[in-house]
Amino acid sequence: MIADGAEYLWDLAKTVFDPTVEILDVRHAESHIHECGRALFGDKTPEARQWARRWCRCLKKHGAGGLAVELDELASRTWSDAAGRTLANLIEYVQTHL
Repeated sequence: MIADGAEYLWDLAKTVFDPTVEILDVRHAESHIHECGRALFGDKTPEARQWARRWCRCLKKHGAGGLAVELDELASRTWSDAAGRTLANLIEYVQTHL
């Protein structure tokens, strides 16, 4: 089953299909990455776009391992409350679906 990562969808799949193969829709992951880039580096800034594009490409080519390392490094920095929450949300999303 391909889904956006919502837990209730995986639970539903398990009740309908046995066994299940969970496949995360990469477009949803990419939207979370872009949202985080805007929160960290500024809305509509070249830095935000470049950061998000680099990590979206990495995600497609190599999986989420490198992104998880990058996010851990970013989490060690000081961010505004809003940026920190967006970063924490992406970290949780990546860890959940790694």
